Amino acid sequence: MENVFDIRREEELYYIVDSSGESTIKQEDKRNNRIAVIMYLYYPDMLSRWIGYISAIPPYVEKIIISSNETIIRSIEECKEFEDVKLIKKPNEGRDVSALLIEAEETIVNADYVCFVHDKKEHQNPQREYETDFWVANIWDNMLGKSPKYLENVIGLFEDNNELGVLLPPEPIGYYYDTWAGKGWYGSYDATRKLADILSLKCEISLDKPPISIGTALWFRVPALNKLFSYDWKYSDFDDDKLASGGDYLSYGVERIFPYVAQDAGYKTGMLMTSEYAKKQTAISQDLCAIYSKTLSKLIGISSAKECMEILERYDSLEAVCKKAGDIYLYGAGYWGKILLNLIRIMGYSPKAFLVSEESDNKNVQLSVLKYGEENLGHDDIVIIAVSNIDAIKNIAKKLDDKGYNYFTF
Repeated sequence: MENVFDIRREEELYYIVDSSGESTIKQEDKRNNRIAVIMYLYYPDMLSRWIGYISAIPPYVEKIIISSNETIIRSIEECKEFEDVKLIKKPNEGRDVSALLIEAEETIVNADYVCFVHDKKEHQNPQREYETDFWVANIWDNMLGKSPKYLENVIGLFEDNNELGVLLPPEPIGYYYDTWAGKGWYGSYDATRKLADILSLKCEISLDKPPISIGTALWFRVPALNKLFSYDWKYSDFDDDKLASGGDYLSYGVERIFPYVAQDAGYKTGMLMTSEYAKKQTAISQDLCAIYSKTLSKLIGISSAKECMEILERYDSLEAVCKKAGDIYLYGAGYWGKILLNLIRIMGYSPKAFLVSEESDNKNVQLSVLKYGEENLGHDDIVIIAVSNIDAIKNIAKKLDDKGYNYFTF
């Protein structure tokens, strides 16, 4: 069974919807589909920000706000912009996740399609406040848009693709957030794995593959997440004392479980974004990739993704070899030799010398250079072949075999 991360990439399940485009949903689908937009709101000072989104929701869509904050509840009750919105009060335990799993459950099981969104603030790092705000815009813009046509076109995606079960916003991106770069577990793998076992999911969850769901913002076809909502959740399941300690918290598992539940039910999960957000994400992604490339070039000497992939494929093996070795010699003082010198030093090991077949001018190399034959290797020492030419590697390996040296081909 393939991982949902790979499925999304290989099948290109990325949906960019024009927020100002014409509606693609059929009139009969508007009448026949039961659609609900459920919002968990907690921060009174952000309430005015959501009015535009809520006003753009078509009148035939059920609108629900869930909150545990008395101030925001009173504000909603007094605000005319929320007259057609159903309000649900809840205890604070479990926050947005318990709002989705417990308070919204009755609405969800009676709907065909559901959108869930929530408000959010940065509490940990003031320097990250701008990027968190961009993440909030990511959630609301990409899930709801600001026109009725956008929401209708989202429903159209589901109607046109019976295998599509869940649509998620893009992973958070920025100079502080590294979630978009495959760092989405944040210590929550065990909580997600445990939840998958509780729900008896048949899916592929791997620590080596990042989750594609980060948070409780999503659109979903209700049958795709039936296992999650048919479970008898209680407020006592949510131990908020674990919130600050990180990974072992039920909500963190729930935030990442949606695509795996959908996979178990035979559905696929895609990414949803507006054309406006796609432009911003493209610009930020290019900027971040340039920063990563320049940093790698300075630290190690590489800049291309292909070279990064080659290092990642061999990194663990190289580190294991260095850990066991006595003295380390690098055969080849050229491009890859210098890269491996930097990489091995970053690992915490100090190669003793370069070995070369022919004498050459290596004044800029920060390591002594020995012509092959001048070395004096011990029983535990190792030679790491640091060239890329296949014929050269074979010739070097034969020389090393003839002398009985330990060697590793990178």
